[in-house]
This record gives sequence, structure tokens and C-alpha cells, in this order.
Amino acid sequence: MDDPEPPSSPPADQEAVSAAKQAADTATENGKAECDKRGPNCRQRELDEQAAATALREVIGRRSIIFLLPISS
Repeated sequence: MDDPEPPSSPPADQEAVSAAKQAADTATENGKAECDKRGPNCRQRELDEQAAATALREVIGRRSIIFLLPISS
């Protein structure tokens, strides 16, 4: 049986998940503040929010890898 390919990114711990969540929350708040009056930077804040949300999903996905990795001896 072939061994599975190692993940392209290292597994994430709870600290990494928390940091990514904080970044996503901050991006959301920045977007709300800028887009309340649809200022000139609103579109950029929306893109920042999307990028932070994507990063959070990736970190959470790597967090699950920890539980799937075989125990090495």
C-alpha cells in the first residue's frame, strides 16, 4: 500500500487557527467601517476580507490534518 502524500502545508495548531480567525474578524470589521459609506477603499477591504476568510479555511483544514497524520515512532 502506498503512503499518502504529505500535506503541502504543515498542520496548524489552535494558535494558528485563532490568529487566522482574528485576522478574518479584523478584515470583516475593516470592510464594514470602510463600506458603510461605500468609500473609495471599500472594494479593497472586501478583497482583504475574502482573502482572510480563505486563509482561515486553509488553516482550519490544516488543523484537521493533525488528527489524520500517522503517529511516527
